[in-house]
Amino acid sequence: MLEKIKEYDGEKSGNDVKIIKVNAVNAAKLYGLSCMPVEGKRPLYTWEKYQENGISVEELSGMDFGCATGFAALMGPGEVASIDFDKLEDWKEIERALALMKLPPDYRWVVKSGSGKGAHIYFKFADGEMLHKRFGKKAVYKFKAQPKAGFEHLEVRISRCYNVFPSSLHPSGGKYEFAGAEPIEAPEYLNYSDLMEYLTEACELPETPKPVNTEKKLQIKTTIADLEDALIHIAGNLESYDEWIRVGFGLCPLEEVGENLFVNFSKANTKYDDTEEAIRKKFRDLKKDYDGRITAGTIFHIAEQYGWKRKVQPYWRIDEKSRIHIILPRIKKILEEQGFCMYRVDKTYLLVRVVDNVVYEVTPHEVKDFIQKYTDEIPIEYFEGTSVETVEDLLMKKAGQIFSDGFYEFLEAKPLKFAEDGDDYGYFFFKNCFVKVTKKGYEQKEYNELDGCIWASQKLERDFDRTFKRTVMAEFFYNTQGQDMARHNAMRSVIGFLLHRKKKAGDEKAVIFIDEKISDGQYGRSGKGITFKAIGKLRNVVEIDGRNFKFGKSFAFQRVNPDTEVIAFDDAEKGFEFDKLFSVLTDGIMVEKKNQKEMYLEYERAPKVVITTNFTIKGIDDSTLDRQIIIEFTDHYNRKHKPHHEFGKLFFTQWNSEEWNAFDCYMIDCLRMYLENGLQSYQPINLNKKLLVESTCEYFPAFVEENVVVGVEYNKFDLHMQFKDENPDYKEQKQAGFTRWLKTYAKLNDLRVIETHSGKEKKFRFVPIDEEGKQAINPAA
Repeated sequence: MLEKIKEYDGEKSGNDVKIIKVNAVNAAKLYGLSCMPVEGKRPLYTWEKYQENGISVEELSGMDFGCATGFAALMGPGEVASIDFDKLEDWKEIERALALMKLPPDYRWVVKSGSGKGAHIYFKFADGEMLHKRFGKKAVYKFKAQPKAGFEHLEVRISRCYNVFPSSLHPSGGKYEFAGAEPIEAPEYLNYSDLMEYLTEACELPETPKPVNTEKKLQIKTTIADLEDALIHIAGNLESYDEWIRVGFGLCPLEEVGENLFVNFSKANTKYDDTEEAIRKKFRDLKKDYDGRITAGTIFHIAEQYGWKRKVQPYWRIDEKSRIHIILPRIKKILEEQGFCMYRVDKTYLLVRVVDNVVYEVTPHEVKDFIQKYTDEIPIEYFEGTSVETVEDLLMKKAGQIFSDGFYEFLEAKPLKFAEDGDDYGYFFFKNCFVKVTKKGYEQKEYNELDGCIWASQKLERDFDRTFKRTVMAEFFYNTQGQDMARHNAMRSVIGFLLHRKKKAGDEKAVIFIDEKISDGQYGRSGKGITFKAIGKLRNVVEIDGRNFKFGKSFAFQRVNPDTEVIAFDDAEKGFEFDKLFSVLTDGIMVEKKNQKEMYLEYERAPKVVITTNFTIKGIDDSTLDRQIIIEFTDHYNRKHKPHHEFGKLFFTQWNSEEWNAFDCYMIDCLRMYLENGLQSYQPINLNKKLLVESTCEYFPAFVEENVVVGVEYNKFDLHMQFKDENPDYKEQKQAGFTRWLKTYAKLNDLRVIETHSGKEKKFRFVPIDEEGKQAINPAA
């Protein structure tokens, strides 16, 4: 623990300096921090060399703290990061930040600044690359607060910087202090989505950077006509056998089309007199040795060495007065040749681009970028009578006319056929292949065997290589299910259900991940979030903050798109309006986006739904219960015992390719298991008890169990009075409310309430219900 030092009055005793050093060394040992001595806010040592690897306890112990007024912790080493609030006016802002970032309300890593005008929240952060992609690569991200936030600005500090640590003195004379009790362990890990949840609510964030022109969806697409033209040019000039082989390799990805092009190209060269059969055999031999390094780009490069130039069609003309005019039909033709088209969803048309059967949804801004790139690649001789700058200047002036909804309506509307999961099979799309799964197993296939298109978001940016190595995810799921095989199999079948992109009759259900432990909802951290994030590593999941979601809010589902496969409501609050999802589960989903036409995704194309919560879902009627698939999570994992404590590394972000392959194979097998056996059931542990407590009160279940025997008749009024006498908090409860509670108890315990009247007396008894749902014969009746 940290020792306190005296308020700084301009002079320090040797004892103060010793205490500062002891504090720094203790913090380094206890919390795993990289610490260094500071005077005010100024480091006493050149610290830049420690930015990457940090400062060891041994190095810290050897440092001279002679004029130190405290010590600082480096951000970056050990994945330590922080949020620094400046000019904090309302401490409730800290409470809001903790809640939105899913940190506990009594989180100990909150520090009051020595100036009295700020605060720090420390955490560990492994998602720096995601921040870099969103805001550019920086060590410190500074954001201005929204008008109603309780601070002026904040900084997210993830590397190459430091914070002065508690027990240290501020130059003003104030002291840095923990806001509550001192921590007893290192800061908790914070993930990117939870950090962004708070930043989005509290700060004025810059717009998401537009995609760079090197993205595949904006690259100039090679057409077969271009390739044929280049090959014709090469065939009459080619002299090198090595170049002939390289052309063959460049055609390998085109499979049968490539083979025919290679035959025609080879026969057109007078220096080669092989038979067609020999040429085809050579091409097939090349395919066996093909490693992907040589592409069609190599062919174009060879052709250009022999003087070939790609044929292009300028989209402008020059009239007799030397004025330049944009020809819109030519731009339309260019876009369509490059795969741009309109795709109809319900009554809405989406602007998309199809490249090698991969469908990208594009924005008008990206179309502008594409035409700009296309213009830049046009050879200079096509600009005779004008210049590149003049054409681009006119393009910019006419942008409002060219890149408009009115223009895009003239693009061809294509009825795209997608490769979709079937009743008894499913697909996974990896970088190097796709995998088809059936109940009998799964097999890797080449993309030329795929019948139909896929959305770009469905194609994973990693290779697949079958392995029989056991994944840590299997052990993780097993632990969340109390190391019970029946529960584990039920969990795996639910994973398979969510991974299956085919929605059949009977699938009108939402998956509910709930804590097994009976509590007031304050526990959590049991692995529910990691589970739906695992789904998101293979399917396109839209995550929604379940605590703050409002069904009546405008544009509630605006992040849902035609390629969305699962909607995940994370951390739903008590009283979550599950009945508002009935139409989404049984019919389809209406998606409204700002400044766009609404779009309806019918049942077959609507996403599946998963909800994580610490509470039961409100309602025990058949309509509610029949629409739920509930999986309980034990408290094996909790706030003090997290998966990375057990497995030694963070899931997903710290895996190598072998661990990813093991994970992929396990998840694929979950789908296979589901296709073979369907959803598996298990005996719930505390589900009915939680439902009963949350539908009545915490005292009612025990009261009934102690005072009511099945088959015995009781006076409802007398029993109600006894309950109120034993539980004074409910002395105002009406008889009708008590009767509803009795019926709730009966329903959740497979009983039926038989009510009788004798004069003014109202009586009841519980009777069992047999397996067919009929009233059982009760000898005591």
